[in-house]
Amino acid sequence: GMCTLLRGTAYHASRERLYIPQDVMARHGARARSIMSSPAEQREAGQVAAADDPVRRAAAQAVIREMAEIAEHHLAVAADLCAGRPSALDDVARETLADAGPIPTEGKAAFLPALRARVFLETLKRCEYDIHHPDLWPIPKEGGSELLGFQLRLVAARTGLVTAF
Repeated sequence: GMCTLLRGTAYHASRERLYIPQDVMARHGARARSIMSSPAEQREAGQVAAADDPVRRAAAQAVIREMAEIAEHHLAVAADLCAGRPSALDDVARETLADAGPIPTEGKAAFLPALRARVFLETLKRCEYDIHHPDLWPIPKEGGSELLGFQLRLVAARTGLVTAF
């Protein structure tokens, strides 16, 4: 969902596409070019003033921050659902889930990609929501890869997808 949208922003921007909602950009006063192009790319294109404008940069980072916070909220709701705590949901959704019962153990495997999303969002936060920061590309592995591998193995064992260690 949202995390995939954020991860793909730089790629899509290189093809002159932007999938960030206009209302979010308008709320922060961000321009598409500020999100689509890194400061280095703007300087190369002769847009030195735009590349060095702290207001434009801050607006672009605010847009990315808002989108990341929405993604983090979605991950928190998913974690609550996996744990059987639908507290973050509205009343209608809570009633629907109560009628459906708990998520079967086998179904929890669908939540495995959330671990990778969390690593990306943590790195994005550390990069101060600069979607063009070099530490984001390729998608971060150091520091999180051993822990991520362990978490994936643990979750897979708990769901019965693989045998325990």
